[in-house]
Amino acid sequence: MDCLQLKNIQFDHHQDGINEIKSHHVTLKAFGYYKPIIGFLSLILMGLHGFYLDLDAATLVSNLSELDNGTLGINSAAYRAVSFTTGPNASGYSLDSATVKFDSANNTATSLFVSLANTDGGNPGTDIETLTGAVPTTAGDHAFTSTGTALTANTQYWLVFGSNDLLLGNVRATYTNSDSQTSSDSWLIGNVSRDSNDQGTSWSNSAFGRTMQISIEATPVPESDMYALVIGIGLIGYFIRRCSFPRNLSDSIHKFTLNEMKSQETPSSNS
Repeated sequence: MDCLQLKNIQFDHHQDGINEIKSHHVTLKAFGYYKPIIGFLSLILMGLHGFYLDLDAATLVSNLSELDNGTLGINSAAYRAVSFTTGPNASGYSLDSATVKFDSANNTATSLFVSLANTDGGNPGTDIETLTGAVPTTAGDHAFTSTGTALTANTQYWLVFGSNDLLLGNVRATYTNSDSQTSSDSWLIGNVSRDSNDQGTSWSNSAFGRTMQISIEATPVPESDMYALVIGIGLIGYFIRRCSFPRNLSDSIHKFTLNEMKSQETPSSNS
């Protein structure tokens, strides 16, 4: 009688385990129906992740590779300016830096400033910020960094170059007569620079159609609705997983395994 009761108890536990596994099997089967949805959402998120990785700082326009046809002295009596126009990204851009090509001849200046300005009647207008960079003492490309100033889409801006040094202490930037440039996202460099002999009070076109050699590095700003899409898809995927996947499946399997092992044991008989 004791042996029969023990077997019944074992059978009951065995059946409970089977029923519980069956129950979770149904849940897992239901969860299986969601797998294509979750997989699809995961692919979208991976694509968006790649999209945002591509939104790093990049050179959006440059004419640095063009042949330089001469140099322009920059000093207290000769300010220079070159324009660039941003692309159509609706949310605008964040300025990272501007790179300028300089020549080594007579680079004995002790001061140089490079500022970002808006446009006023086709000429440099009000300064927006002064970029950070050292006075170049060697020939080559030299970068001047921004604090991340926001740039509006499809808008003309100017880089303005000036110095407090007199003529004998000037720094010399290169220029090109070529209109060719490398551009992405429809950015443009103006094909005629500006000169000022009164420290930026008035401006005139640079002689011979010259334009300074520069590149602009900036980051496109993602549109706000893209952020909402990423968050929405993430939440949908999270709740599908949370609501569909059995939380205590491992406990049920463990419990069923123990009962199965017990059912295989031969109960000892009392003599």
